Amino acid sequence: YPHNLPDTYRGLTTINSAVERSVNTVALKVLEMLTVERSFDFAKNKLHIDSLVESYTRQNGTVLTDKALASLGLGQLSFGLTVLEITAAYCIFQNEGVYNTPNLYLYVTDSNDRVVLKNEDDPEIVISPETASIMTVLLENVVNHGTATSITLRNKVDVAGKTGTTTADFDRYFVGYTPYYVAGVWTGYEMNQTLSAFKANPSVTIWDTVMTLLHKEY
Repeated sequence: YPHNLPDTYRGLTTINSAVERSVNTVALKVLEMLTVERSFDFAKNKLHIDSLVESYTRQNGTVLTDKALASLGLGQLSFGLTVLEITAAYCIFQNEGVYNTPNLYLYVTDSNDRVVLKNEDDPEIVISPETASIMTVLLENVVNHGTATSITLRNKVDVAGKTGTTTADFDRYFVGYTPYYVAGVWTGYEMNQTLSAFKANPSVTIWDTVMTLLHKEY
C-alpha cells in the first residue's frame, strides 16, 4: 500500500481534501470501492487510453498488467501513457461528460476556401453532466487551494486541473482546463533524471504561461 507525500496521515479525509493535496492512500481507497476491473474498463474503453496494458508477457516470462491498484490509482503504468491520451480524457469534464476523439485538425480548405478535408466529431457520453460538474469543482479547488495555486490565470478565468509527480521526481505533470481550452504538459527526460532542482512544478509554470497567452482575448 502506498505512502503519502509528505509521509503523514490526518485521519478521516474528504475526497475534496484528498484531491487538493494528492493523498495517495485515499486515491487507492476510492479505486478499491469502484473496483479495479470496472476502473480499467472505463479508462481503456470509455476514455480510450490505449496505452493501458491488460496483460503483456516479457521474454523472461514476467507478466505485466495495468489491472492493478498502483497502476490505476497512482499512474504506475507498465509503459506509461501519452500526453494526448490524458488530455483528451480530461476534456470530458469541461465538455459535460462527452468524450471526443482528439484530432490534429478540424478542417482543411483549398485556395478558394472550399473545404477539402473535414474531421467529423464522434461524441460519446461517458459520464453524466452532474458528475462532470462535481469533478470540475474538485479540480478547481486543486488550483485555488491545493497543489497548483501558483497558476496566475485563475485570477482571470476559472481554472481546474490536477498536478502529478512520479517517484524521485522523474516526471512532473499538469493537465488543466478553462471554459475555453484544455491543455496537458509533461516535464521530464527520455532517460530518467530527477527534477528535484525545480522548486515549483515546471509543468504548471509552462501551462500557465501558454494558457495565459491563449486567453488574452477573454
